[in-house]
Amino acid sequence: MLSVPLFRYWNPTATDHFYTTNWSELGQGKYGWTLEGIQCYTYPSQVPGSIPLYRYWNPGNGDHFYTTNWSELGQGKYGWALEGIQCFV
Repeated sequence: MLSVPLFRYWNPTATDHFYTTNWSELGQGKYGWTLEGIQCYTYPSQVPGSIPLYRYWNPGNGDHFYTTNWSELGQGKYGWALEGIQCFV
């Protein structure tokens, strides 16, 4: 399976980094987000030896959170909402 880029964005107003493998989400940057570049290369689906990278959003503090540890937040808690699996690492 071919790897895909994980794009990194920065929003100085929100003081938040945002990571996505979906170029269509922000492209060159919009809504206050600036493209910083490709952070790394990941897999769009699971391959042997890879694990999911979960993406969460907390509207209370305006922050994104990423983790490979499902036990940390699971379906979401403490104000964090699960946005889904971003990619596999």
